[in-house]
Amino acid sequence: MDYTNLKFEIDDTLDRKKFVENIMNVIEKWNNVKHENNSLVISLDAPWGSGKSYLINMWKNWLLSEENADKNYYITYYNAWENDDNDSAFIPLVYKLQDLDVYKGNDDYVNNVEEITTNFLKSCGVALLKDGVKKYIGESTANILCKGIDGAAATKKIVDFFSKYKTYIDEKNKFKEALKELIPKDGKLIIFIDELDRCRPTFAIETLEITKHYFNQKDIVFIFAIDLEQLSYSISTMYGAGMDSAGYLRRFFDFNIRIPAGNLYDYIDPLYNQYFKSIESKGSFNEMVVNMFLKLNLSLRDIDKIFNNFIVFYLYYQTHFEHISENMVVKVMEVYLYFMTLKYKFPDIYSLIINKDFIAYDNAPKNWYVLEYKYFVSDNISTLLKRIQTGANHGAGNELISTFGLKNVNCDCTTFSQHIERTIEMFV
Repeated sequence: MDYTNLKFEIDDTLDRKKFVENIMNVIEKWNNVKHENNSLVISLDAPWGSGKSYLINMWKNWLLSEENADKNYYITYYNAWENDDNDSAFIPLVYKLQDLDVYKGNDDYVNNVEEITTNFLKSCGVALLKDGVKKYIGESTANILCKGIDGAAATKKIVDFFSKYKTYIDEKNKFKEALKELIPKDGKLIIFIDELDRCRPTFAIETLEITKHYFNQKDIVFIFAIDLEQLSYSISTMYGAGMDSAGYLRRFFDFNIRIPAGNLYDYIDPLYNQYFKSIESKGSFNEMVVNMFLKLNLSLRDIDKIFNNFIVFYLYYQTHFEHISENMVVKVMEVYLYFMTLKYKFPDIYSLIINKDFIAYDNAPKNWYVLEYKYFVSDNISTLLKRIQTGANHGAGNELISTFGLKNVNCDCTTFSQHIERTIEMFV
């Protein structure tokens, strides 16, 4: 997806701007109180598909807009996963600092930041080359400890080791001095880091370590958009299940903030106004859609995909829906949205209902597959599922289709299951 032109005033369908403004107030006042760390590192936590990338790119664009023209922000967005194939987490992150953005309405800002970033890379070029020293030190130490070298040879090895270590420290300090030039006067250097939870555990941990050891300076702000649960799991797989991976991660962040889910009604309402105006029962329609997505616990990414497909489905069959009575049209739409959702997100359950003989959760199971309670998302869907249980989904479908479906879109001889499959197959 192209995030280049996202704007809160147009694209903030989940009403998250106030959430961002509150965090920016904390960022602006952070230096008023003494803290253990000089920099500020924030994690924005939400599961996969919750719109994290969408939010932080919209946030970045807002910080660079005229609304914040009086603030002195240097900003960059770094997608960690796109650089996960690099042996070093340090080099791609530092290289990204040449792409700092500023408010484009001030030519002096733009020209100044271009000059600063060019000088920065020149200043820390040697430090970048020396990034491998850390790995070299680790290997040297292992050799000294494990190979049992003694006498003059050992002394020379140890002297070489500490000489290289001193070089590494000198280069690290040079980098920190060069970094100061990237921090705007009376402003903030803000670095958004995305997709870290998708990276190799070693790359993810190294990235976090770098923020603490190399970037711990006043007025530097890191904002990580991550799934902390997934990242904790990745770390556990590397260090063992007994490790307190959540506690380990907490030490990197000054704040762990859960991204609010947002109001799904605000998300659905403009889509209704754009595509479903011919359905007069706006309240019932929105309630039906939101209820289903919440009951099935779908991510925003899933909702986006499913509902976009449903819009295409509706536009394709719109003339058929227009012949359904007002008191039934939302119920019929719910049936198709339900099966499209199952087919996309819960294909095993979709297959169970469509292809197998099942029984509802509240009946005594015999030789039937039991359909769990969570899939009975509404009275309308519950009524349908209980009508088609115990093999009725494979029987003559005319009566069921007349009540719950679109007439005259398939031949009269289809079963209800066949009707559903043929009607939605192009759209999921």
